[in-house]
Amino acid sequence: MPLYLFWGDEDYLIDKEISKLKKNVLKGDINALNYKRYDNPKFHELESILRTTPMLFGDSLHIIKAEKYFLNQKKQHLTEEEFAEVTKDLELVSDRVHIVFTCQIPRGENKKPDARKKIYKTLAKLGTITQFSPFKDYEDWQYLPVIKQIAKEKEIEISDNLIKNLVETCGTYLLDIDSQLEKLKLYAYPNKKITQDMINKISIVNEDVFELVDLLVEGNCESFIDKLTNLLEKSHYLEIIGTIQTMIHRFVQLKYYSQNMTTYELASKLGQKPKRIEIDLAKISNLSLKKLVQIKQNLTIAEFKLKSGEISDPLLAFEQVMLGGKLC
Repeated sequence: MPLYLFWGDEDYLIDKEISKLKKNVLKGDINALNYKRYDNPKFHELESILRTTPMLFGDSLHIIKAEKYFLNQKKQHLTEEEFAEVTKDLELVSDRVHIVFTCQIPRGENKKPDARKKIYKTLAKLGTITQFSPFKDYEDWQYLPVIKQIAKEKEIEISDNLIKNLVETCGTYLLDIDSQLEKLKLYAYPNKKITQDMINKISIVNEDVFELVDLLVEGNCESFIDKLTNLLEKSHYLEIIGTIQTMIHRFVQLKYYSQNMTTYELASKLGQKPKRIEIDLAKISNLSLKKLVQIKQNLTIAEFKLKSGEISDPLLAFEQVMLGGKLC
């Protein structure tokens, strides 16, 4: 049956898989009748989706953002009775109605769908469940062909060695790589070949953000604000806060697991080199797990306030992160 669950924290690969389905299922004829997206619909809307009848001339594709169905939460999105009804509906979905559930995991949180749930068991039985995780930084044999394909689609040329350098700078998350390649394409225009000098120049911002994080965990408020003021002149605040969020979350993981794991066990679990683990552990040695979690929460609040318009000044939002985390 055309039932799918795509889950994991590599959003780029999930989006690419959905694009493939759109091409294969809808044959390029995409319209409001045969292609729809939903965000964790309530029971009655979900039931209506699953009971959709096929198009007269062709198939339909429904993409359902559904982390609230699959991840454990204090308050369940559906009751046990509703899950039971949904299970019955899944068994009756038409072969011409393609249903894709997506369970996108926040970066680095190591969550996964609850395989005990009826909806998960039914999808495993009737459909296809696929995990999409980021490549490890040492898995060059896997990420090289994927990144080269992304570059080819952008009509730029980049060597294997330069791709490895790019990965060292910004990590293996493909959305980040895609963003950096887009910047490189604009920087290189009208040329198509990417050089090390180009990577060095766009990497300056990333290096600045890494230094910014160091100042954040050190509690060096004055230098943090000065550095941030200069950085905001070169990069958008959402790019800055997104990178900081990723790094702070990694520190939270590191602090938590380091209580019971050796450096090499941590390196294996988190997909990083032991030397990197040692450096990061030294950076956060004076910070408690509680304080790191508080910083991460404050960053999330600051990002929300900026996106919602509650705060318009990024400097003010970041200052609240520092003060709320009691780093000043």
